[in-house]
Amino acid sequence: MTWWADQLKAYLTGFPDSLGEEQLTVTLDPQTGEIVHVETYVPGEGASAWGSITGTLSAQTDLQGELDAKISQAEADGLYDALGTAASQIAAHEAASNPHPGYLTPAEGDAAYEALGAVAAHAAAGNPHPTYLTEAEADALYDGLGDAASAVAAHEAAGDPHPTYLTAAEGNAAYQSLDATLTALAGLNATAGLVEQTGTDTFTKRLLGVGASTSVPTRADADARYDAIGAAAAAQAASQPLDATLTAVAGLNATAGLVEQTGADAFTKRLIGAANDSDILTRVLGDARWALLPLTLENRTSDPGAPASGQLWLRTDL
Repeated sequence: MTWWADQLKAYLTGFPDSLGEEQLTVTLDPQTGEIVHVETYVPGEGASAWGSITGTLSAQTDLQGELDAKISQAEADGLYDALGTAASQIAAHEAASNPHPGYLTPAEGDAAYEALGAVAAHAAAGNPHPTYLTEAEADALYDGLGDAASAVAAHEAAGDPHPTYLTAAEGNAAYQSLDATLTALAGLNATAGLVEQTGTDTFTKRLLGVGASTSVPTRADADARYDAIGAAAAAQAASQPLDATLTAVAGLNATAGLVEQTGADAFTKRLIGAANDSDILTRVLGDARWALLPLTLENRTSDPGAPASGQLWLRTDL
């Protein structure tokens, strides 16, 4: 029954806030749950009776709705701060040196912004933006609008707007036409020498002198290096014409002996002496090797059938 007493006490107006549960008595019918009597007691004033309320409490829709809209003490504690909490927090807030760090203090504002009236002073200055041009300064430095277009049109309409440059006709009259051969020649280095063409539009240098195998000698170089004109012809006139037989003979070695021709343009040597069967005897060696024989010459008209060793005959019939 305590909950009903709390709700009824909070709902009923005219009761002091300090009323406790013991100062309000609600009598219910034990069978039906109806409120049959409500009695309050205010200290020093005696008791006051409210009389009986008939019927069930839930049937009193206006009273029931008001009671249902109320909250309990626990719910109120969860929704509101205790009495005096707000006052203490406000006092702490006001005592803080900078309770609103998201806002500027006067000192911070002075450091961050121009003083009041600075914009007006800027606007009143004769030339508040010296890095920008005034109208007069711009007129002195730049052409008027459209002047450039007129000047360009007049320039383009001139017969020779650039007299220091050559026209196509003047260039053709003054310069050689572009040519691959001339371009190749212009690319040669500065080394002294004769220019040699090695291919189509390809050139190189040949050095003068006899320092390299590819060098081209001067007349003096040639005179010092070669025989004079006619010297070779004179030498040829005094020489044996080229002959295969003589070339073969000239190829024989220096060994002493007799030259023997063994074939066409083929020669060898036979030693003089009696050491080898192929050697050629001298008369002295022959006399020493064989005895001298009497020379008997027989005249005949036919050859003997079995000539003797050393037999000599002369055919008179031939």
